[in-house]
Formats: sequence, structure tokens, C-alpha cells
Amino acid sequence: MLLFFLVGGLTVSCAQSTKNVPQAVMHAFNDQFEGASKVKWQLEEGKDWEAEFLQNGQEMSATYTSEGHWQETETEIEANELPQVILSTLHTQFQKLRIREAAIVQRPELDKAYEVEIKSGKEVFEVLLDETGTVLSTSNESSEKGKN
Repeated sequence: MLLFFLVGGLTVSCAQSTKNVPQAVMHAFNDQFEGASKVKWQLEEGKDWEAEFLQNGQEMSATYTSEGHWQETETEIEANELPQVILSTLHTQFQKLRIREAAIVQRPELDKAYEVEIKSGKEVFEVLLDETGTVLSTSNESSEKGKN
């Protein structure tokens, strides 16, 4: 399962039928991901549209503004597909970590990064790292989920 399925804590989303998705969003998605299958749409936080889908056998998600501007793509990968530099950084910064999920992330301002959900002790973290292993952001998913 992809990271975007577990964001839950601060993201309010609900499944939407394709007829509710703005035409600009559908057009942008179809242009970018021709041949995608099993597409499911969600409206996140009342403003951004996320498509969860399969492309060439890979589980992916893509997020767009209501105007059809692409925001992010996530491609699920296995933990053993993470580059060694990413694993080294994670093991240095987190004790007794267990990787729960991993994805390659692309954004307009970020060509390629890695989003890794880890469990360290009793806490769950989502860590975004660039290709060199530099941590771009860390969020404690355990504390965010407890706020609901």
C-alpha cells in the first residue's frame, strides 16, 4: 500500500466519482498518465485532487490543483529498492527503525526524492530525502494521527 493511503492524520479525503473531478484535472491526468488503470479519485482537504492508479504494473498516485496543475507524483517501491545513501541516512538518524513503506516522489520543484515511512520504537515517521540522502522533511505521523 502506498504512503498516500496512510497520510490520513491531517488529510481529509473522500472517494469521488470521475464525474465530480474537474475537467482540467482529468485532462492533465490523462495527458500525463495515458494508459493508467484502476484510477480512484479523492478530494484532499477540499482543494487538491489525488488519483491513485496503476501504471505499467506500479502503484502510483498523482495530485493536482482544481485548475489541473500537477503537484506531485508518488511511485511505490520496495524497501530493498531504496539507494544505499538513503538507507544509511535513515539508520543514522533513527534507532531501531523498520521501513514500512517507500516511494519515489516527484514534484515541479523536486525532480526525484524518496518518501519513506518508518517505525522507530513506538513512533511512526514520514521522512522525505533527496537523492543524496539529505533529509528535506520529517513528520511524526504518530502524533498527527492522535490529533483527530
